[in-house]
Amino acid sequence: MRSEMELGSVADWVSGIGSLGAIFTVWWQIQKEKAVRINNEYKKNFKMLELKIFETESFIRNQIYKISSERSIPKKQFLCNEIIFNVNSMIFTINILIVDLGIEDYTLQDNLFESFKQLNEKNIKLNEINNDTYDEEIIFRILSSINLHLATIKTFIADYHMRRNQ
Repeated sequence: MRSEMELGSVADWVSGIGSLGAIFTVWWQIQKEKAVRINNEYKKNFKMLELKIFETESFIRNQIYKISSERSIPKKQFLCNEIIFNVNSMIFTINILIVDLGIEDYTLQDNLFESFKQLNEKNIKLNEINNDTYDEEIIFRILSSINLHLATIKTFIADYHMRRNQ
C-alpha cells in the first residue's frame, strides 16, 4: 500500500512538472509572437516615417526648383501657406510615429525636438511673409534651411533605427 502511494505521488509530481512545462511553453510562444508583432508594427511605422519625410523633402525641393528656375510661381501667399501646411503636417506625423515607435532614447528625442523647434521657427518666418514683402531669395533660404533640417531629422532617425537593429 505504501509503495502505491509513493508511486502515486511521484506520478503526481511528474504530471505537475509536465503541466508547468506546458504552461511555460505556451507563455514563451505568446511572448515570441508578441515580439514579432511589435517588431512588425515598428517596421511599418518606420516605413511610414521615412515616407512622410521623403514626401516633405520632395515637396520642398520642388518649391526650391520653382523659385530657382524662375518658373511662374503661384500666388505668393498660397505658396507660403502650402509650405507651412506641409511642414506642420510632417512634424505632426513624425511626433505621432515617434510615440508609436516607442522611442525612449532621450538624446534622440531632444535632437528631434530641437529640429522641430527650428522648423517651427522657419514656419513662423514664412507666416510673416505677405504679398507685399514677398522676396524669392528669403523664401529660397528658408526652404533650403527646412531641407537641411529634414536631412538632419532623417539622420537622427536612421541612426536610431540602425542601433535598435544591432
